[in-house]
This record gives sequence, structure tokens and C-alpha cells, in this order.
Amino acid sequence: MESRAQAANVVFLVVLLGALSVSIFSRGKSNDHATLPPQTAIASGGSTIILAHGNVTIINPDVHEETERARLRDESAKLENWLAQKYPLGYALIGVANGRIVWEPNVTRFSITGDWKNWRIVIDNEGRPLARLIVSKVNVDGSRIEDSSIEVPYYDGAFAPMGWIIHGVYTYFEVIDTKQHEFAIGFSDKPLS
Repeated sequence: MESRAQAANVVFLVVLLGALSVSIFSRGKSNDHATLPPQTAIASGGSTIILAHGNVTIINPDVHEETERARLRDESAKLENWLAQKYPLGYALIGVANGRIVWEPNVTRFSITGDWKNWRIVIDNEGRPLARLIVSKVNVDGSRIEDSSIEVPYYDGAFAPMGWIIHGVYTYFEVIDTKQHEFAIGFSDKPLS
């Protein structure tokens, strides 16, 4: 009888601590609503997700990173003239494999490195569809940027300036193909209109 009481106390304690943890970790800063859309979700581990009507879906489940990288290389070859004209300083195609971001750069005029595994793309199909790129860390030609994000309407060809102007390089986030969940970061020596 005593062991049942101890087990019941342990279960109660676990439930209580779990509820407390959810309560503590689900609270945001009071100004979070100013920078985030009403519904959003961020998954950990480099995941890329779609949020539609509150449901979270992993993009391109069961697709291997190398398979997606090869597809991006082929796509880059097809789009090279168009993207090179739009982004004369280079670009990087971004795809998704089993919820993870896959990066295929085509940048030769400067160096770019990043914490790619911690970048996120969130696609919110609620109301006016949006895609949000969340950048943890990136280094563009020696200039480091941390904790940056950009939203763009989610339709083919939509782009937005990322707000990074580094050594005269303007950066953009663009939706390339909504069906393939393909994006680009483009680099230009002049602002795009």
C-alpha cells in the first residue's frame, strides 16, 4: 500500500513539474507579438515546417539531403542566367530535405559561411501565406550577423530585402518555387526595385 502511495506521489510530482515547465517555457516577452505573426511555430534541429490552421507539417519528409542538394544543383543550372542577372554578386538556393535546410551556394566574389543547421524556414499558410527565414548566424565577407529574420509573401517570385548591406552588398530572400519549397538568398551590388 505504501509503494502505491509513493508511486501516486511520483506521478503527481511529474505531472506538476511538466505543467510548470510548459507554463514557464511557453511565456514570451511582452513585445513578442510585435515581431511575430499571430500563428507561428519554430521547430528545433534545423527543421523547416509548414503551419496551416495550427497544424505543423515537416517539409519533404523522407527526402535525403544529398538528393535535395542534387536537385538544387540541377535547378541552379536551369536558373543560372536569370538568377545571375538579378543577383550579379551571387546567390544560394535553399531547399528542404526531411525538414532540414539544404544550401547550394553559387557565390564566387566573396565568402559566406553560416550556422546552416540552425537556420529555419517557417511557411505560414494561414490567411495571407508568408515564408519566414530565421537566420541564427551568418558571416558575409568577414561581417557577422546573428539572430536575423525576414518574411516574404509566399508566392513564386516574391522577394524582400534582408536588411543586410555589407560592404556594398545588398541581400535578398526570394521564393523561387512554392511547390518545391525552394528559396534563394541573392546578393546584388545595387538595390532591387
